[in-house]
Amino acid sequence: DVLPAGLTATAIAGQGWKCALVGLSCVRTDALAPAASYPPVTVAVTVAGSASYQVTNTAKVAGGHENNATNNTATDLTTVIQTTTLSLTNSPQPWIYGQAVTLTATVSPAAATGTVTFSQGPTTLGSVAVVDGAASIPAPALTPGAYAFSATYSGDSVYTGSSETLSPTVGRATATVTLGNLAATWDGTQKSVSVTTVPAGLSVTVTYSGDTTAPSNAGSWP
Repeated sequence: DVLPAGLTATAIAGQGWKCALVGLSCVRTDALAPAASYPPVTVAVTVAGSASYQVTNTAKVAGGHENNATNNTATDLTTVIQTTTLSLTNSPQPWIYGQAVTLTATVSPAAATGTVTFSQGPTTLGSVAVVDGAASIPAPALTPGAYAFSATYSGDSVYTGSSETLSPTVGRATATVTLGNLAATWDGTQKSVSVTTVPAGLSVTVTYSGDTTAPSNAGSWP
């Protein structure tokens, strides 16, 4: 037997055969009846990670005083299912509340095809086709806190499936508060300042020297 590159024999055996691992050969001395066949020989191998996704094994027989040598060689084309690794990241980093965030799963080797399914906890966010070794999906809008995401690669006819998790913490965004109407002419009525926030609509408590009531007297109110 002649193994292709990337395959290493670990055992060879067959009922009635005397086999040697070195050289991958087997012999026997009993006669074979017409139209009969010998028991098969099995070769166990380990497959290197660098093996091609398709390999061809070649086996040959000889001896027995046969008259037809044209059928003494057989080949077997085998597809090697290769393992993959998956990484899962979010962009931008760090994840800040209010940002538009993308989840990206990267499959290695990049030649892998198929789909990646994204999930947040038990909730499936969607499945995306792998293109050039990667698949991306928009992340949901989240409030500040810790979350758990996962990505699962489906595998294809050549590559096995794989999965990865991501545990990001969504940070609080920086808010801006601007006060207006800080100067007013006294006329005996209450004078309130105006409040503008970014992002808009934030709840703000305004105090005037510690009091939430807008002043109506003349003076300075920190």
